[in-house]
Amino acid sequence: MAAVKKAIEAGFAGWAKGPAMAENVPKPKTQRLLDVTDRPGAPQATVYVGLPAPNATSPDNIPLGVTNALLEGRLVLELRAIFGRS
Repeated sequence: MAAVKKAIEAGFAGWAKGPAMAENVPKPKTQRLLDVTDRPGAPQATVYVGLPAPNATSPDNIPLGVTNALLEGRLVLELRAIFGRS
């Protein structure tokens, strides 16, 4: 691991530091919305659920993204197994 770190540091040693990240974070809209679209004859439904998320500078952003990716895949597999979808 030390050799990898040393190689990375050597490879990027000549790079200049970039500008600071912009802190232009929009305020979230507090809103509840239910949109039902009739799809006669559709074999299955599509459900989207959203919640406010941390901004990109939040220390919670990356851990929540990883957790979401892990749980989302598992949830889909569980629901497909429960409802007999393969």
